Amino acid sequence: MPNQRKPNGFTLIGAIAAALVLAIAATFIGKNLYYLIRSRLRTEAKVSIVDNETTLAELIAAKLFTMTSSNACELANFVTTFNTNPPTFPGGSVTLRIEKPTLNEFSLTATPAGFQADLKTAISACATKPKLPIKNTATPSTGTFLFCAKVKNPVAAQNRRNQTGFLDSQAAFAEIRVDLTSEEVSQEEKMLGDALPCDKWLPPNATNTEVRQFKMSYRVFWKRANDNSDRGYLTKMGSKIINVSELQTN
Repeated sequence: MPNQRKPNGFTLIGAIAAALVLAIAATFIGKNLYYLIRSRLRTEAKVSIVDNETTLAELIAAKLFTMTSSNACELANFVTTFNTNPPTFPGGSVTLRIEKPTLNEFSLTATPAGFQADLKTAISACATKPKLPIKNTATPSTGTFLFCAKVKNPVAAQNRRNQTGFLDSQAAFAEIRVDLTSEEVSQEEKMLGDALPCDKWLPPNATNTEVRQFKMSYRVFWKRANDNSDRGYLTKMGSKIINVSELQTN
């Protein structure tokens, strides 16, 4: 009889040990799965803006080029002109419009503290924009444009195809700076110097219109729909040099 009890005792101890190992493994796997999912969602969200980054920059540049060409740098109605036939992403529904972002759009009470500080600063800065060059033949102003543009998606949030994507986000806007420059400007001056004066960049004063460029810097904020966790709030900075000769302005 004693020999029959030992296996049962070892079986019970083994079962307890196995359960303990499984519990620890489940906790470990659960935590890692959580971080894996969070990492994947953030990666997907980042990729969504990277996929649209060049398009965003080129849409803004093309619109700005059309506006400066037709208004000879005197852009008193900058916002109205920009928002008339606004830049539209491929697909024909999502647009960029110059409108001031609000804290409520981003469900600010749930926003992570680190992101919240940057978001508040950006939204406050947008309230003071746009800031534009004004043509002055006596003392030409620097050709720098500062403004904020919001992504406008007319599709109801619950019907959007991609809840992670930048264009399908709950809220998104970009702080934008555009400097007028040229291929003839040295790289050092282009990066560290002032923009070209607006009235010197446009014909008839521009000596070579084929070398004109936009230097664009931007910071984008967006929030994934239905996600108030820290993974749901994203931001990205970038810059591009865009050749006017390569823009599609039709």
